[in-house]
Amino acid sequence: MIVIKIIIYFIFFLLNFLNLILGAPILTTNISPRWGHTATLVGTRIYFIGGRTLGNVLATEFLSLDVSKSFTSLQPEWFSFNTVGVPKALGHTAVKGGPNNDQIIIFGGSVDDPVTALTSSLYVYDTVNDVFTNPKLPYGPNRRYDHSAVTSPSGKMLIYGGYVDQWTGSPKALMTSELWELNTINLNTWNGFPSISNSPGLRRSHTASIIENKMYILGGVVINTATGDVPLPRREFSSVVANEKIIIYGGTDVSRSELYGDIAILDTNTWTWSKQETTNSPPNRSGHTATLVGANMIVAFGSTGSSTIDSSIYILNIINWSWDTQYVPMELPSDDSFTTMKNITNPNINRKNNANNADTTRIYLIVIIVLAVVCGILFIIIIWYVIYKLIDDYKIRAGIHLVGHPYESNPIQSAEPQQPTRPRPAFLCLGRSNKRDKHYSTQSTQSAQGLVNNYSIPTSPSTGPSTPHTMTMNNNRYSNNSGSGTFNRHSFASGVGGVGGIGNIGPFTRFSGVGKVTFSDQPEMFQYSPESE
Repeated sequence: MIVIKIIIYFIFFLLNFLNLILGAPILTTNISPRWGHTATLVGTRIYFIGGRTLGNVLATEFLSLDVSKSFTSLQPEWFSFNTVGVPKALGHTAVKGGPNNDQIIIFGGSVDDPVTALTSSLYVYDTVNDVFTNPKLPYGPNRRYDHSAVTSPSGKMLIYGGYVDQWTGSPKALMTSELWELNTINLNTWNGFPSISNSPGLRRSHTASIIENKMYILGGVVINTATGDVPLPRREFSSVVANEKIIIYGGTDVSRSELYGDIAILDTNTWTWSKQETTNSPPNRSGHTATLVGANMIVAFGSTGSSTIDSSIYILNIINWSWDTQYVPMELPSDDSFTTMKNITNPNINRKNNANNADTTRIYLIVIIVLAVVCGILFIIIIWYVIYKLIDDYKIRAGIHLVGHPYESNPIQSAEPQQPTRPRPAFLCLGRSNKRDKHYSTQSTQSAQGLVNNYSIPTSPSTGPSTPHTMTMNNNRYSNNSGSGTFNRHSFASGVGGVGGIGNIGPFTRFSGVGKVTFSDQPEMFQYSPESE
């Protein structure tokens, strides 16, 4: 059993190692589901932080997804970072910023520990050096969650609204309409704007989007600020910006009793809403994230029911508005042809090249599987041979196996010289006798009885002419007409009547005597009469 587990672990390790070398997706993942997390695109990676996972506990995994190459939604190439210093929070925000636009600025979020709720909720992650810091800035906003945050083109982070309660260190539970600004380049101080005329008002669980120098607030308590096919009021949905259009997806109602899975688009030039139909839609969800990478909107995780959390990602191609299982990097057209709300393919995108990329990925997967199977078989053979040698060596040491040339047994030669024997004529009679037998039967007989065991051969001297002796054999018992005995291993009985030769009956067994000897084995009788000297 242990050997089988080692083989399985080795095959998984080999597959992942080959995937890293060939740049193919990892075939197995162990990513926990979550909701209420954040997703931030920096360079060619999307970084996922926080949220709640199974058991309603705060997630500790810090993940990233490489979007510079193709992958399938069922087998994305996840990379897990060190969890040291990673904030554990729900409903927080994370935006890209810093002097080189390669940092992630994290703010707010509810926590489970009242002591942690009173600490600073501002964190900065350096994607280049892989380091988290927790700067302490004076006069900043209190911890909050379900707020929004965006970064302006000048590198300023704007947070708006949110909710405060005991899980953020506030003695009271209330929504806010505050607007705060933080320069992510120098990270020196917060600027607050507590009251702004014509503000959206108290908001939580909404989204914010930056288009040029404007911030657009969507969702929350009131969203009926535009015309057209206005979507239903919702919270915990996602929004992305494509050129000057805001695309929202999913969410739930205020009481979290209904989940949404629709797509709606707001044209910020005309301030008009429209709905967009899609194909192959995933389950409705809330608390997910959506990140626009070129012409692909990548949706990750989310809550799909009252007690169901998703651990998958989904890819929406906003050119043909289809949810695809294959991610292929593609640029977003600079014109507005993708916002015509029609399921069309933009001619500016080379779909043939995308198909070729998908075929190349499938070829990589086939090559990887074949190599893995071959290597797995070789590994099993090697393990079997090693185990066989170990067992064989143990048997040799224990004396179970003998080493060297095969043993050849030779019969032991008798130390006593063999006596030459003269051929004797024999008469075989079945059920009848000849004249010589009748002659012998009329002669007087003299009986003697002896028992010979092992190498002792007692005999009696002859006092008259040769007397025929008849011996019968049935299984292991022998008898004759003038003397009887029991033949066992190394023993026999001998009749006496004249002088006879010496012969062998079996191993280490001899007899002497002359006469007629009959071996009887029912139902037939075999008789032997030696010729007299």
